[in-house]
Parts: sequence; structure tokens; C-alpha cells
Amino acid sequence: MRISWILYVGFYFFFPIRALCNTLTLDDYLEQVFEKNGLAEAYKKKSSATKAKALEAELMFAPTAFLSPSYSLEKKSSASPQGSEYYVTGIKFGVKKMTNFGLSSTLGLDYSHTETEGANPALVPVPKYFESKPYIELSQSLWRNGFGDESRIQVEAAQAQALASAASSEFKLLQLRLEGEGLYLKLAVSREMLKLQNSILKRAERLQAWTQQRTQLSLADQSDLLSAIAAVNTRKIEHMTAQNEERSAARAFNSARDIDLDRVEENLQAWEQKNILGAADFVLKGTQSELRADIKMLEAQAQAAQAQSLLAKEKYTPTLDLFANYALNGKDENASKAASQSFATKYPSMSVGLKLSAILGGKVKNETVKAYRLEAEAAQLEAEWKKKENRIQLEELRSKISDIQERYKLAIQLEKSQETKLNYEKRKQQRGRSTLMQVLMYEQDFANSQLMRVKTESELLKVAMELRSFEKGN
Repeated sequence: MRISWILYVGFYFFFPIRALCNTLTLDDYLEQVFEKNGLAEAYKKKSSATKAKALEAELMFAPTAFLSPSYSLEKKSSASPQGSEYYVTGIKFGVKKMTNFGLSSTLGLDYSHTETEGANPALVPVPKYFESKPYIELSQSLWRNGFGDESRIQVEAAQAQALASAASSEFKLLQLRLEGEGLYLKLAVSREMLKLQNSILKRAERLQAWTQQRTQLSLADQSDLLSAIAAVNTRKIEHMTAQNEERSAARAFNSARDIDLDRVEENLQAWEQKNILGAADFVLKGTQSELRADIKMLEAQAQAAQAQSLLAKEKYTPTLDLFANYALNGKDENASKAASQSFATKYPSMSVGLKLSAILGGKVKNETVKAYRLEAEAAQLEAEWKKKENRIQLEELRSKISDIQERYKLAIQLEKSQETKLNYEKRKQQRGRSTLMQVLMYEQDFANSQLMRVKTESELLKVAMELRSFEKGN
């Protein structure tokens, strides 16, 4: 199974893996999702089947063997000098083939045994006889399907339609994969956010305990303690919100692999701040809008519609075929002699001619051909417009991810500076040179900077995953 670039590169090359035996990798999770998701298996089979079916149209040029045994009985209602009952037992077999330049050929043998009863011997001296006729039939199209145009277009149309169906299934598989990656990322980020809220809450509780101790020693005002308690309650609310978000992410994570639980027992892979930017850069280098699976699908559909338009035009074109038939004939009471005669050139038969046919409904025919042409033009316009939209979307995402990368760098610097500022203010407060309110404000600033950094990480990875749909090879 092909592993996703952004998180594969991030987790396997850039992001260190925690040494835990119960760590669920992204690759393992996607394998579970695809194993439990019936649609994924259906899309895989459909993609494989349609690719194989693309070759089916070429079978029209494959040789075809035929075999036709027969038995017939004819009885006359009145006596006839040529016989009152006829019994014919026969078999016809051979090979026929259509070429890609419009020539249809048949090579076969027609062998039969005839019995006539009630015939006048003077008129029918041989009432029982065998006939053997090896023959060849040729027919070359000159107008409709002239020199194989229609046959070749049929192959192209069938192949384009099969490739469009395969591309559609591949795009749906890609969407399922991206959804799985999104669920993995969402749970990882929600866990990181919950971990951060835990840390923030513990700092607030330590600050409350320290303030309560100072208040009991009359070293701090009651208002300082109330402020610290209010800060703890605020952090508890934020912590509960983070818990709910983590629980919701866990349920969605499990649901995708057909598990009905709101908690995930496994650990997920971890990442470091310094390598997230590198992973995003790696994905940017692998994007190209024209190669998206949905573009492949639309282009194949446009090609199929164009082929159908040409087929409609050919379908209502008058048929003019040049045909030639040649056969050798053998007839005798003895089966072996009849067969021997048929492979000599003593009793040949041949025919050459032209066959013309044309549909007379001119108005309806023209409207039908026009409708197919308009469908082809619409499919081509849709494919071109979608390619244009994708190029714009790709450039927008590239610009967006570059902006987020810069914001992420600033968020990391802001977090460090806020932590330094908070620690400095705490030391001042311990020496009586600052107030608890000032420390609480700086604690709030530091907590906000941490949350901003995690949210920016999440935003950066989400945009990088959107770019995954433009990856080369998808």
C-alpha cells in the first residue's frame, strides 16, 4: 500500500518515533481503515477491473471461430416429380476476422448430406448425395467505417471510458486515504492540545496553591487568591473542551476502522516543531495540478465523448461495401469423393459486387449527430475549466502554506519569548517587585502563545494534506 507523502515523510524521516510497542503508525491505521471499509475494497476492484476492460474493445479484431450444425425437413403437400420429402443434414464451420482497416473476411467449409424421397429417377437420378463447399468471403468498407475508421474509434471510445471509470475509482480511493490521514492528524492534534491544556491547568493550580499559601501568611491580598481561583476555573473549562474534542476525534478515528469506542488505546506517532516545515516543503515539491486523478477522469471522459461523437457521425453515414466471394464445390453420392472434388478447382463459384444502404431520416439524423457533438464539446470545456480551477487552487494553497509557514516560525518565536517573559515576571513577583495580576496576565499570554503554535501546526499540516491531492502519482 502506497504510504502518504506528507505524514510518511514527516513521521518516518523527519519526525522521531516514540519507542512504544503500542504505537499505531499512520500506515498501519490506513491499512485498518481500508481493510474495514467496504467502499475501499469496491473501488480497488473496480479500478483493476476497468483497467483490464480497457483491452476488451480490441477483441473485435480477434479471429472468431464458428460452428453451425443443422438438420432440416421439408415435405410437399402434393406429389412432385422432383420429390415429396427432403432431408438435409449439414454442418458449417470456419473462422472470421475483422481488421482495423475495415476488411471483414470469412474462411469456412459448408458440408451437407441431402436425401430426396418420392422423386422421379429420370429427373432426379441421384436422390442421395453429399456436398462440400470450402469458401472465402471478403468485404471491404468504403464509406461508413471507411478503411476501419469506425472500428478504431470504437476501440478508442471503449478504452477512454474504461480509463475514465478507473480514474474515478482511483480518485475516490485517494479521497478515502486523505480522509483517513485527516482523522489521524485530527486525533494527534487534539491529543497535543489536551496535553497542552493539562500543562496549562497544572501551572494555574500551582500558582493558586502558592497564592493561597501567601494569603494565609498575609503576604498577598484576598483579591489575588480570587484571581488565581478564577484563572484555574477558566483553565478547567478549557481543559474540559479539549477533552471533549479529543473524545470526538477518537470516536471518528475508531469509526473509520469499524470500532465503536470513544477512546483510542494506541499511541500515535509524535513530531518535533523543527521538522514540520521541512515536511511541508517536501510536499510542495511533489505537487502538479494536471496530474490529479479527477483531471485524468475528466480528460478521459472528454476523450470518450469525442469518440462517441465521431461514432454517431459514422453510424449514420451511408454504407458502401465492396464484397467478393469465392468457393470450390464438390458433389457426389460418396462422401469422400465429394470432399475430394471440393478441394479441386474444377467447379468454382464466385461473385463480386457492391452493397449500398443509407438511412433516409435526414433531419433526425442531423440533430442526433449534433447532440453528440455538443456533448463532446461540453466534456472538453468541463475538463479545461477544471484544469484551470485546479491550477488556481494549487497556487492558492502554495501561497497559503507559505504564509502559514511564516506564521508558524513567528508562533514558535512568540512562544519562547512569552515563556521567557513569564519566568522573568515570576522571579520579580517572588521578590515583591511585581503583582500576581501581572503574573496571571503573562501566564495567559504564554498559554495563548502555546495554543497558537499548536493550532498553526495543525493548520499547516492540514493545508499540506490538501496539497497531497495534487501529488505526482495521484
